[in-house]
Amino acid sequence: MPKGINNNLIPHDERSKNEARENGKKGGEKSGEVRRRRKTQKQILQQILDAPPNVLALGEEVYFFIQNLGISLEDIDSNEYLSMVMLYKSSLEDVKSREYLDKLIGRHPELKIKLAELKIRQEQWETEKRRETESAGNGDAVAIIDDLQ
Repeated sequence: MPKGINNNLIPHDERSKNEARENGKKGGEKSGEVRRRRKTQKQILQQILDAPPNVLALGEEVYFFIQNLGISLEDIDSNEYLSMVMLYKSSLEDVKSREYLDKLIGRHPELKIKLAELKIRQEQWETEKRRETESAGNGDAVAIIDDLQ
């Protein structure tokens, strides 16, 4: 056995049906707890992101950057504020912020490559379908000619 593995573990298929059922029930209850906790966390995060940004939490540089863009803090929510912060950071040549913004607006190089690949696959699929239709159409014409003779 690999180091650190407990030798007292009993495989699932060697347990009785009642033990397996009880363990499954425990797993289901734990899974429900985890899903409820994640849902609560998601709701809290959504409330935070929907709230207006706190002016006191803004750094002076970001605050002036947003003002210089002509945007009022009353007009934006936290999601938009986050985008403004990323825009500010990307202006300071922060590569990660730039990648975030590029992905957000659909200009990221990886996204362009994936879209190009998708377009090629779609064209190949359409060509394949056209060939199938044409070959089926030719077979019908030959059958009609054979019937006429």
